[in-house]
Amino acid sequence: MAEGLPPVDRARLCDGAPCENSVAARHMDKPAMRWIEARRGRGPLWRAAARLWDVEAALTGALPAIQVQSGEAIAPAARGTYGISLTVACGRVTDFARITPTDQLLTPGGILDRALATLPPAKAGLGPLMLDILDPCSPVRLRSVSLGEVSHAWMSLCEGIRRVVDQAAAGEDVTRVTRVRLEIGRFAGVEKPALRFAWEVVMRGSKAEGAALEMIDLPGRALCFYCAETVELDGRLDPCPTCGGGKLVPEGGDEMRIKDMEVI
Repeated sequence: MAEGLPPVDRARLCDGAPCENSVAARHMDKPAMRWIEARRGRGPLWRAAARLWDVEAALTGALPAIQVQSGEAIAPAARGTYGISLTVACGRVTDFARITPTDQLLTPGGILDRALATLPPAKAGLGPLMLDILDPCSPVRLRSVSLGEVSHAWMSLCEGIRRVVDQAAAGEDVTRVTRVRLEIGRFAGVEKPALRFAWEVVMRGSKAEGAALEMIDLPGRALCFYCAETVELDGRLDPCPTCGGGKLVPEGGDEMRIKDMEVI
């Protein structure tokens, strides 16, 4: 279920805010859709029913009309609603941006995030069905992991850090490591509490036992295709903060590395 998300509109398309940008947004006010939502939530049944009404709307010519205004267009599509904008100067297109249903489907806090987060554990097997119904046009893979697997992943990561620290502190003149500074990219997906816990466990018995772990955040960075500037981003799908362009080439934000360490 993805309760609470408002339907897509021009403003939400422009700012990329999480919203219900799917075929269901076109039919959510139908009495039957309201009935399903009230009793079953915005789950697979609600979305599958919306698809049937959308097929009917396409066959009868009842889909919303394309809206065009001042270099912008909003158009209905098979997965939801597209937003397109372009700028023309001296007879040439100087900027083009596009927001797709998949952009807003995959945005943090968006439909997919909420749908999976609120899926009851007993119905976790419906995850792939939910993904099929939402139908992202970018590759997305779901994988179930146990708590043990998650813990093992952080332990393995810290074991790799320990090897680097042990090697750097191998000299006879180093008695103890007192602090290690890690640089972590915004998009690295690091769960800091889990990493800190694993750090304390893995460093036991080493010269870094009891050492402070300082985590330094690094911004996401990307090269804008339109203005040719390297910019900082808060989210992977954010537009260029300089020109508003939507075509960006990632240049950083996934890294995690040891910056330095203090020893005595």
